[in-house]
Amino acid sequence: TGQNNKNNMTNIMFFENIRNTDVSLVGGKTASLGEMYSLGLPVPNGFAVTAGAYKYFISCNTFIFCVLFF
Repeated sequence: TGQNNKNNMTNIMFFENIRNTDVSLVGGKTASLGEMYSLGLPVPNGFAVTAGAYKYFISCNTFIFCVLFF
């Protein structure tokens, strides 16, 4: 679940819906948090901005990309 961008990709994912198989979507640390949350370990439910959402944001905001990375 989450907000969708123009390409109908999920922009955010909550820890409760993230597993280790989602590394390519949210990165390794966040995937691990999702796994720990699902096991009932003391991890507060949170969310991650997906890699696709980040790429979409950068593609729409090239000025910010230039300032941040050059």
